[in-house]
Amino acid sequence: MTEEGEDCSLVSGLRQERCLLEESFTVQGSQLLWWNSTIFQSCHTITSFLMELLETIAAETRRTDLNNELPLTDGKIKNE
Repeated sequence: MTEEGEDCSLVSGLRQERCLLEESFTVQGSQLLWWNSTIFQSCHTITSFLMELLETIAAETRRTDLNNELPLTDGKIKNE
C-alpha cells in the first residue's frame, strides 16, 4: 500500500513497478524515522544518566571535603 492508499496488487505493468518502489520507500522511510527517534531517545537517556552521575560525584566530593575540613587553596598543592 502506498501513501496515497493505492494497493500495488491491484495494478500491473509499469504502474505496479512504480507502486512497489514507492511502497518500499514508504516502509524504509518509516523505519528510518523509528531508528532516528530510538537513537535520539537512547542518547538523551545516556546523557541524563551521566549528568546525574556527575552531580552525585560533585555532591559527594563537596561533602567529603567539608567533612575532612580541607583548607581552601588557590589550586596549588602545598607540601607540609
